[in-house]
Amino acid sequence: MNRAMVVTVLWRLDGQERPAGSNPFLDVPSGRWFTEAVLWASGNGIAIGVEKDRFAPYEDITREQMATFLYRFAKLQEDIAPASSDLSRFPDEGQISRYAREAIAWAVAENLLQGSAQGNGIYLLPKSNTTRAQCAAILHRFDLWLQARVQQEKPTEPTEPTEPQPTEPDEKKLRPNPYPPESFTYQNGYPTCEGADTLLGVDVSQHQGEINWRRVKAAGMDFAMVRMGYRGYSVGNLRVDSYGKTNLRQARDAGLKVGAYFFSQAINPEEARQEAKFALEILEGYPLDLPLVYDWEFVSSDARTGKMNRQQVTACAIAFCQIVEEAGYRPMVYFNQDMAWNRLNLEELCRYDFWFAQYSRAMTFPYAVDIWQYTETGLVDGIPGRTDINLMFLPQSSKSAAI
Repeated sequence: MNRAMVVTVLWRLDGQERPAGSNPFLDVPSGRWFTEAVLWASGNGIAIGVEKDRFAPYEDITREQMATFLYRFAKLQEDIAPASSDLSRFPDEGQISRYAREAIAWAVAENLLQGSAQGNGIYLLPKSNTTRAQCAAILHRFDLWLQARVQQEKPTEPTEPTEPQPTEPDEKKLRPNPYPPESFTYQNGYPTCEGADTLLGVDVSQHQGEINWRRVKAAGMDFAMVRMGYRGYSVGNLRVDSYGKTNLRQARDAGLKVGAYFFSQAINPEEARQEAKFALEILEGYPLDLPLVYDWEFVSSDARTGKMNRQQVTACAIAFCQIVEEAGYRPMVYFNQDMAWNRLNLEELCRYDFWFAQYSRAMTFPYAVDIWQYTETGLVDGIPGRTDINLMFLPQSSKSAAI
C-alpha cells in the first residue's frame, strides 16, 4: 500500500473531518481522492511529508512509517503513554529511524507489529515496504485495539430503540411561527422578514480556515456562531476546533456579536454533560453575546449514534443545556425538520432557544425559532469558500438587543 492509501484509511476512521489550512505539498494536487486525507494527516501531525514540500503519496509505505502513522493517530485520539517495549531482541533494531523508534516500541508492545521470522531470528524490517496483506493485518489489529480502548472508557451504549414515529409537538407549549412565507423577501442577496427585526450572521468552524472578520462585518454580517469543538462519530473522542477561540476573539474585535456551538455525537446524557463541560473549558469564561448551542446531528445508521431514538437524543439535549445554564451561559438547541419531527421532543425543549436549519427561500416551520439557518452554500466576503448564513429574529423591536 502507498502512503496516500494509509492516511486515507485513518482519515475515514476519524470521520473524514475536513482539513483546515493551506496545502504545503507540491505533489498533492487539489481534487484527488487522497487530497483531503493527506492535508488532514499533515494538519494533525500524523504524516508530515518526506520533505518540507513533498508528501510522496504514491510511494509504498514502510513498516516504520506505518507504525508512526498509527502511533500519532492513537495519540490524536487520546493521551497514551509511550510504550517501553525492549527492541533489543530484534537483530535489526539499529535500522530503525530515530523518528520512528518510540512508535515502533509502542506498536510492538501493543502487538500491532509482530516482526518477520527469518532464519533463526525475528526481524522488524523497519525500512521494508508494507504489503497490502501486511497492512490489512496491522490495520485490523489497530481497529481492535481502538475498539477495546473505547469499550473500557465509554459510558453505557443506548438501548435498542423502537422505530420512532413522527408526531407533531404540543402546540400549547410551543409558540407558533408568526411569519407567513410571504413575509420573507431578499435584499442584496440576503433575506429580510416583514414585521420582524432581524440580524444576519454566519456560523463557522475550522472548515472555513482563516477568516478576515473585518471584511465579514463590512459585507453586512451582524453576528457569528463559532464552533468550539466536536465529538467524533466513529470512535467518539472529544476534539477542540483549532480555529474556535481565534474566530471568537477576531469576530468580536471586528464588531460582530458572538455565540458558540458544540457538534455533539453524545449517546447518553452523561456524554452530553461531558461535552458541555468540554466546551466550557475551551471558552474559559469568555463572554458570549449569544447562546452556547447544542448541535446534535444524525450522521448515518453506521455511526455510534445511529440507533439513537427521540427520547435519548432529547435527554442528551436537556443534559447539555442544563450544564450550560448552570455556568451562566444561555443554551440553545440546533435542529432541522427531520430532527424536529423524528429525533427530538421539542415540547420538552421549548424553554430553550431554537436554531432551525431549512434551506429554502422562506422559513415555513410551524413553530417560532430564534435563528433560521437558510443556506449552507452562502458566499460572504472574507470567508474562503461556501459558508452557512443565518437570519436571527430579535425579540421586541430592538435591533441592538441580543436574543
